[in-house]
Amino acid sequence: MATSAQHISSNIRDIKLSARAAQRRMQLQKEEMASLIRAAKAMIDKAEKLKVQRKEETHTRLKQIRDTQKELMARLNRLLQALMREVSPELSKHEMEWFEELEKMRAEIVGFGNYDSESLAVRAKQVCGCQSGVAMH
Repeated sequence: MATSAQHISSNIRDIKLSARAAQRRMQLQKEEMASLIRAAKAMIDKAEKLKVQRKEETHTRLKQIRDTQKELMARLNRLLQALMREVSPELSKHEMEWFEELEKMRAEIVGFGNYDSESLAVRAKQVCGCQSGVAMH
């Protein structure tokens, strides 16, 4: 009976030691989990901050690109106009006739005044019964 009691006592001591070791491991895992949660939250916060910051930087950069493109297009247009004036400073007879024809077409479509009943725009409004119509300028 003494050896059985000693054996049971030894098993109880081993179980208590194993339980303490398991509790220490569990405590370490809890601390590690809390640390991982803090790190993940910090990464999420950083990602959100970068997302907003990058979006603003991208919009700013796109605006700069558009402004630069407008400047370059205006510069290109001025250069093209200068080259055209250098090659042919005046409009040719055909170009003049074309612009006159365009002006006649515009007058037929839009009319000579706001209430020109002969214009195609006014007649189109009358046919479809629209009051507001689409501006044909």
